[in-house]
Amino acid sequence: VLSALSQFVYLCKFFVWEIGYMRSIDIIVDRAGFYETWGCLVWVPSVYTLHTRLLVRSPSGLSWTAAGAIFAVGLLGVLLNFWADNQRMVFREREGKCSIWGREPKYIRASYKALNAKTGAVET
Repeated sequence: VLSALSQFVYLCKFFVWEIGYMRSIDIIVDRAGFYETWGCLVWVPSVYTLHTRLLVRSPSGLSWTAAGAIFAVGLLGVLLNFWADNQRMVFREREGKCSIWGREPKYIRASYKALNAKTGAVET
């Protein structure tokens, strides 16, 4: 039950945070390419649910206390990830002119180059 609930929390975070995902490097660079689409349609539904499907077929001998502790750690992980994603989004929206943990953030300006798969040319 707690395994399915943790997946539900993770999925809710995804849909609540959809705008942050749409601004991520994966979507900005790859858009809706093969890997992105295949991952969302095949990889995520099959692999992300594997542990819950396994637990349905062979129930765990964990106590409710141990299962609750594991669930709490997983929930903390989702919350920390959400918090970090939010900080990144605020930082990018305000171009670094914000406060994170009560201080002005430090950052490195970097330029990136991408390889055009069709032409083989390096693009800036």
